Amino acid sequence: MDRPPPPRRTHARAVLGTTALAVLLGCPTHLTAQSAVGSRWAADAVLARTVQSDELASPLRYRGLGPGVALGYERVRTNSRSGLQLLYMRPSLASDISRGLTFVEAGHRLRMSVPHLREVHERQRLTLLLGGQLAGDAYYRRHDYAPFSEHYLDAFLLLQAMAAVEWRLGPDVRIEQRLALPLAGVAWRGAYTGLKYGPSARFELPHRLQGLTHSVGVSRSVGSGVALRATHEVGMLRHPDPWRLAVLTQWLSVGLEWRRGSVAAVPGVTEAGR
Repeated sequence: MDRPPPPRRTHARAVLGTTALAVLLGCPTHLTAQSAVGSRWAADAVLARTVQSDELASPLRYRGLGPGVALGYERVRTNSRSGLQLLYMRPSLASDISRGLTFVEAGHRLRMSVPHLREVHERQRLTLLLGGQLAGDAYYRRHDYAPFSEHYLDAFLLLQAMAAVEWRLGPDVRIEQRLALPLAGVAWRGAYTGLKYGPSARFELPHRLQGLTHSVGVSRSVGSGVALRATHEVGMLRHPDPWRLAVLTQWLSVGLEWRRGSVAAVPGVTEAGR
């Protein structure tokens, strides 16, 4: 008597093949497509403290406080996050020997960053994300030597690697820590005082153009789609040519966050959530 042929396993083989292909391509193994789950908008008031050494302007070290404002947007997807962040600061600096005199330095600083992160690990209330960001930094300064003054303008464009860790403490509180380290960049700096001399561009590796940021932020939901937030961030920028420039800035910001989509319904899922 002839035996019946074994049952076909084309469906199982197709599932296994699809899973193997997804693993090889680095895609999530679940069969649902990545879809947007919401967005966040943020506005913050900033108070920044700057310590600066600018050998082109002065051999002295300057320090001081200055106000600022930060704006942010983040698009939240199932396994990734991307956005745009703007930070404006107006530092007012003085050296230790020039306090009370007219030897001061004031300026305007604008930072822009475009981060993109992908979720690589999630366990209970903790999420680990890795990715990178493109960060730009333009810094205008006016150095007063009473009754004279000089003007300076430097700009930097950095490609940075980024890591982020997020903790969700209950349904309303989220804590996030981020670290960005430089990979390469371009520096536009002038070799002489004054804006009449155009800056020159230099491609730099991280051993010469050193720029990193580290931030810790907390947000708490206070209503449907609205959250209070506070962030502490430290940024360091150093470049040796044509004259050494070193700027260390730390700032504290407080503000509001508006959430849309499913992130508004689930506050623990979220600048700059899942």
